[in-house]
Amino acid sequence: MRRAGLIGIVVAALVIPITPAQANVDIGTEPVRAVLTQDNLVVAARSPGRAVILNAEGTVITSTVELGGQPAIPATNVRGTRVFVPLFNKGTLVAINPKTSQVVWSVRVGKGPRSVTLDPSGRFLYVANSESSSVSVVDIERRTVISSIAAGRSPIAVSMHPRRDRAYVANSGSGDITVIDTKRNRALRTIKLCGLPLRPVLNTSGSRLFVSCRTSGTLAIVDTQRNALIRLVNVGALPAPPTYVAQSNQLFVPLEGDGQISVVALPRGAVTGRISVGEGPTTATMNLSRRLLFVPNRLGSTVSVINLRRQVVTRTISTDPSPVQVLLGSSPLVITESGIVQSLRPSAANIDTPE
Repeated sequence: MRRAGLIGIVVAALVIPITPAQANVDIGTEPVRAVLTQDNLVVAARSPGRAVILNAEGTVITSTVELGGQPAIPATNVRGTRVFVPLFNKGTLVAINPKTSQVVWSVRVGKGPRSVTLDPSGRFLYVANSESSSVSVVDIERRTVISSIAAGRSPIAVSMHPRRDRAYVANSGSGDITVIDTKRNRALRTIKLCGLPLRPVLNTSGSRLFVSCRTSGTLAIVDTQRNALIRLVNVGALPAPPTYVAQSNQLFVPLEGDGQISVVALPRGAVTGRISVGEGPTTATMNLSRRLLFVPNRLGSTVSVINLRRQVVTRTISTDPSPVQVLLGSSPLVITESGIVQSLRPSAANIDTPE
């Protein structure tokens, strides 16, 4: 990888305050990922395979749901009345009612489901089945699989176009994207990209698709009108999925191998800056005001808060080891691989200057 000085970028570094988390809850098992509903935080957790349900503030465990299998990345419906969890080792998708803490239905999908995505209509779920190289389409109302669509090798994530009947499947094993016509539920085209593509991200209009390529250290930019790769941008070591910021038309790409965020200006697709964060940054979360980016540093014990306009870290939040996810509800919540849910005071979600 080329050094920062060779490509004319500036690393932003400030002396910033350390803010401790305000409350810790030990869920007693390793989280996969969590989702927020209107009233609850639901954490899909590994061995022995359960969903841990907390209040929306993440301060009290209210119940647990035994799932009967190893959960993968969950999703929730629009109203937050159901949480959908793929069970990787069972080839099933289960639906949980978070208010009653019950599994209300389940359906067989493909082998090795890795993630589930809700379509814009709120009626259909798209399940990426990594071991059967397929995508299962589940009708929520009928509680049944209505289609199984062939994808590339080892699909891991599906992203939906915001305005067209299209879905995009990241195939980690074949290094490409499968484009799906969601009106007819059939594969339209395969777009060859790069090494180990991760979850696709679209811009607001859906005209561009952005995919971080884990092993090649690149960011792929795809024209969704032509279903064609426009360019590959060298961003740095071990990129995570980017965050698209509409107001500045920029991408912020966490680089787990570099401890930095790479800033990519659009439409040129040029790296214009690097922001130093903590060790091993992973997928970031933007707050509701779209002024701040919360970056969990998975190989450290911190979350970095970036002011997007100034492109500097204005706060560092100390956490338990290995934070992997930040959710922003009434209180900011940090999920760590060590099985801790940490909540911050609500004001932390909108503060963009050091205290």
